[in-house]
Amino acid sequence: MYSSASRYSLEALATSIRFSNPVVHFRSFGSTTYLKSAAVSYKISGVRKSPSAFTSATLERRARAHPKQGPADPRVEYTSPRPSKDRGPPRQVHIATKVKELCQAENFDEAVEVCTNAPVALQGAAAWNIIIHHALSEGRYNYAYTLYQQMKKRHIIPTGATYTTFMSAYAQAKPEILTSTQLERAQGLYKEWTNLALSARTDNAIAAITSVHPAAAYISVLANAKLYQTIWDTFYDLNVDGPLAPNQFVFTSMFIAFAKRATIPSDTTTFKATTSGDAPPGGTVEAAPSLSDIRVKNAQDARLLWRMVLRTLERRPFPVDSHLVVAALRALQHGELSELELALKIVDEYLGLRAPDAPVPSEPIKPLELNVRLLDSALSVCNAAKRPDLTRHFLDILTTPGHPQRTIVSTGAMNLLIEAYASLGDSRQIIKTIDWMIREGALPGGLEVIPGNSSWCIALRACLVAQDWDAAKTLTKRLASTTNSKRMIDAETIYLVLKVTYALKPTNERLYERQLRQALDAVYYVVSVWPKDSNATQELYAKLNPKRVERRFVFQNALGDLVKKILNEFDGLRSIPGFDDLTYRLNQLRTNIPDKISAHYKHDL
Repeated sequence: MYSSASRYSLEALATSIRFSNPVVHFRSFGSTTYLKSAAVSYKISGVRKSPSAFTSATLERRARAHPKQGPADPRVEYTSPRPSKDRGPPRQVHIATKVKELCQAENFDEAVEVCTNAPVALQGAAAWNIIIHHALSEGRYNYAYTLYQQMKKRHIIPTGATYTTFMSAYAQAKPEILTSTQLERAQGLYKEWTNLALSARTDNAIAAITSVHPAAAYISVLANAKLYQTIWDTFYDLNVDGPLAPNQFVFTSMFIAFAKRATIPSDTTTFKATTSGDAPPGGTVEAAPSLSDIRVKNAQDARLLWRMVLRTLERRPFPVDSHLVVAALRALQHGELSELELALKIVDEYLGLRAPDAPVPSEPIKPLELNVRLLDSALSVCNAAKRPDLTRHFLDILTTPGHPQRTIVSTGAMNLLIEAYASLGDSRQIIKTIDWMIREGALPGGLEVIPGNSSWCIALRACLVAQDWDAAKTLTKRLASTTNSKRMIDAETIYLVLKVTYALKPTNERLYERQLRQALDAVYYVVSVWPKDSNATQELYAKLNPKRVERRFVFQNALGDLVKKILNEFDGLRSIPGFDDLTYRLNQLRTNIPDKISAHYKHDL
């Protein structure tokens, strides 16, 4: 009955005798003796007995239960030998795992020895990538490059991760690290990376090598070195087609580079002649352009780059994602009229945020799904274009109850609405917006729009500019009512409370002194709840967010100066004992800040 060899597939029989008896001698697949031996093997292999073990239906069912064809039959219990602790001879993955464990245990030198002393056939790129990454993370750029050269001498082919590791480190390096030698190495690594991608023969290999576009990573390095002309040269050298053609990642890196540019070099000298911070040899040092001029230049370059994005989309389409649009809008928003009009057009076409009077396009583009970053960028463009009406219009739509994208409205978006009203000098609408944020944020399931320190600072500055004491007093009361033990008021906010009270003085001198007394009481309370070692804590945090900590120190110093100034002017206030303690505490918090840094905040003070 089992004489036909073609009746059951090889996989079916292989499944049924998964754990065969080693003493059984296999014969031809058409032999009944073979099936009998297989049955014996099946019986002793640890599988549960079944009265219909070798019916045709059972074999077909077990054939379907092969791991490549679907889940196993739950009615059959398979047993397998337990894995042995001895996994056989070492492999590349074992060396890489050992090297990683040693690096994590801060035994870097031992990790290098394990990697370099292992047989070449077992070293692999993964282990070398780990020690190169660890060397770069410790700032040992020269040693990392030496390891890279040793890797190649051993005929270990670098992977995309090797080059990504180097480029990421160079893109985040401090300016003094990016010497001409390091930048030449970065250029060489970029060329070797592109050659590796071009030499790949299969789609999977190309995809693995270019999972991060080489040009996008290299442009980030050039941006960190402030070599903006070299960025354009790199872009123009890219192939029009193929795996190294410009895509959304390349364009995003370029937009980010131009948006962050804060200096414009006086010539097009590349890093082969000078480092990033040096003047060209023999050249004359010209007056540095103002920040506003630099931002206009950035926006003009961004407008040209967007034109190239559209051309590339026509020739070789790629997905326009939120990262690309956000980077483009941030680079365009500080431009002139033509750049701002382009930014508003992008907001209309790619985000679906259309002005009430804007015509509906004949061939609309499917808008991107809005997120917090996209919304904030769009509203910032509206404010930069002097269109506060659009900021209010878009937020009115999104905050409508039941709107599907209502949850993306955050405190940051509402701060942009406050800025829009501040540009109009409308203190009444600012107070209304603050009140709505307080009510909405307090509701169960409400939006996360509770006013933060930035919200109060924007509102108080608007009152100061508008010379509106009544609005400032109302905002101060709202601030006091929302303060609790879980939320501390920062130095900038309480400085503005005192500054507004001091600057907007009434005609009645006694009333003025009483208001200052109340403001100083508020300062005393706020400073008393700050941590005693707040400066030490901030210094640790400065490694993560140096600009924010720098701003805090500037306003702490300014607060101390303003308190001293007020107490020196009013003898009645200086005689209050508590205010002596306040002065002492602020002196303890005082930080030495270079005049150059303080000058950056002169407008905010």
